[in-house]
Amino acid sequence: MKKVCKVCTNEFDGVHRDVCSWQCDEKRLKTLREELDESVKSDKSHVENLSKGDS
Repeated sequence: MKKVCKVCTNEFDGVHRDVCSWQCDEKRLKTLREELDESVKSDKSHVENLSKGDS
């Protein structure tokens, strides 16, 4: 059964992967990093919460 790549929607043979190539994997990771950076950019509470654990 063919799977569909989550990045480019191409069909591919794969069992343990969600993407068809290393290029799509890199693109997916870059997008996730950008989304994470954007989500914490204006959220200062995550830094305060981490600081509380250090005392």
